[in-house]
Amino acid sequence: MSRYVSLLILVSVLGTFSGKAVTGHRLNHINQDYEDWMHSYQPPMPKFRTLGKPKYESTNHWVKAAQSTLKDRLAHKNIEGVAKNTIFFLGDGMSLPTVTASRIFKGQLEGSHFGEEGTLFFETFPHVGVSKTFCSDSQVADSACSATAYLSGTKANIATIGVKPTVSFRDCKNMMNVSHQVESVLAWAQAAGKSTGVITTTRVTHASPAGTYAHIADRDWENDAVVKASGADPEFCDDIAEQLVLHNPGRKINVILGGGRREFMPYNVPDP
Repeated sequence: MSRYVSLLILVSVLGTFSGKAVTGHRLNHINQDYEDWMHSYQPPMPKFRTLGKPKYESTNHWVKAAQSTLKDRLAHKNIEGVAKNTIFFLGDGMSLPTVTASRIFKGQLEGSHFGEEGTLFFETFPHVGVSKTFCSDSQVADSACSATAYLSGTKANIATIGVKPTVSFRDCKNMMNVSHQVESVLAWAQAAGKSTGVITTTRVTHASPAGTYAHIADRDWENDAVVKASGADPEFCDDIAEQLVLHNPGRKINVILGGGRREFMPYNVPDP
């Protein structure tokens, strides 16, 4: 079973809202003129539903849709054999508002009446769910501690990758201690004799893909120059690029595709 980790960046462009105060009798008129006045800098948007509902918004439509969904779920049969390959796709961000905006925008591009009736492909999967994200020491997660969570199954402190919560930010000593490190699913696959790969649209040393192979106390320690600039010793604190090339499981990865060549070049050598 090969294991490939892919990072897909999804960028949603939302309209800019006007900061004008709401005054006068317009508050009593929820119509397109009011919308244009409130959001005068916003790109053209679909009209309000008060101007007419599309034909599909009927009780019969939704009853049939529910019956169709139920029929599909009851007919679904799980594949219980051993998987040949496993592909882990990660869309950076992907909060519920981002997913919702993307669904609506996709629906509008496809010519639907409003856009809400659109569907993202992964929403058609037989098994879907949501997760709550946080770091061991932070209510809001970043790409580093969350990468550790979904690839190694354990929480970590913010800005740290592949280490236990016993490793604090820039704690180089504990970072280099294997007893404070955690293994990723990529390392488990290699231990089982499987081929592995990492594909990303960002730098291969970025926090998200680095979660597959690195053990680092600062996600920004992508090269030794940054380690030194932070006041740490690059001779002792192995940076992310070094871990990818010289350490396991990084050096055993079969396929690596992504950016970040600068992190592997001497600081005084220009990148052509």
